[in-house]
This record gives sequence, structure tokens and C-alpha cells, in this order.
Amino acid sequence: MSKKLLIGTGFAAGFALLIYGLYKWYMVQLDKVMQYCYKIKRYKFNTISLDKIDMTIDVLIRNKSAFDLDVYGYDMAVYLNDIKIAKLKDQTNQHIVNNGLSLIKLNVNVLPKEVFKDAKKLGEIISWSLLDKEKVKITVDGTISAGSSFLKVRDLPIKITMTLKEIMTDDPNAEVCTVV
Repeated sequence: MSKKLLIGTGFAAGFALLIYGLYKWYMVQLDKVMQYCYKIKRYKFNTISLDKIDMTIDVLIRNKSAFDLDVYGYDMAVYLNDIKIAKLKDQTNQHIVNNGLSLIKLNVNVLPKEVFKDAKKLGEIISWSLLDKEKVKITVDGTISAGSSFLKVRDLPIKITMTLKEIMTDDPNAEVCTVV
């Protein structure tokens, strides 16, 4: 085997290993993007009327990947034990830093007329919440549009379910981690 062929083969093999290593790193980071931790930090009522309640929920998100993420918008519904109670929709750009914590603001629109359509079932849920916070489940279901410099995802389905006990934890350092 000639010296040039041997050097060329070694160079090609080294380049192939470099590309494979970058691919594996990218796939690990992509997996970490989907394994995020979040915690409801605070909420604020902006307007309250008989027709509509607008509020803002601040969610602290821990991004474990090496990618910064930008959230371009979301369209989700909030359910309390399968009763739709609110709509979350916004097109405001928000930034999530890599390997760190970011505060995301969710705009929530509650329509009291829709909530109280099934008043009997809602009354049962409220009474359960007084007795056992494990029986009250809050689900956020919808889509989110996000991306980084390498990846753009439009209308990514997201579904998160938590019990009232998990949301109302007294531990200020508690995190609820989920894998989507």
C-alpha cells in the first residue's frame, strides 16, 4: 500500500469519526432539550371581569442542553380534571438560555362562562381539592413553536399533567421534571 493511500485513508477515517462524534453530541443535546424541568414561580391577575379573566403565569424553566432556545409562540388549553378552564395563546418571542434557568411568561385567558358550563363537575373538583390534592389534575395540552440556531420546530405537541399537590408544593427549591 502506498504512503499517500495510507495517509488519505487515515484522514478520511479521522474525518468520518469527527462527523460521527458531532452527530452523537447533537443527538444528546437534542435529547436534553426535551428533558426540561419547570416550576410555577408566581402568577398575577391582569384583568378580572364577568366575561374574562386575564392573568400571567411566570414559569421557571431549566434547560439542560447546550442550545439556547427561542419560543416563538404557543397555543394551549388548560384542563382541570378534563374540564377546559383556560386558553393560553401568544406569539411573543421569549428566550431560554442553555444550561441554566429562564423565566417564561404565559398569558392565560379564562372564560368564566365556559368554566361554569359543567358546574356540578367543577363543584366536585373543588371539593376534592379541599380533601385530597392528589385527585385534582391540571393538564396543559397544545402546541408550541420553538427553535435554536440548528433546529426550528413549528407546532410541537406538548402535554403536561400535574397534580394540584405538585403545583402547590411548599418547598421553594422543588422542581417538577418531565419528559415530553
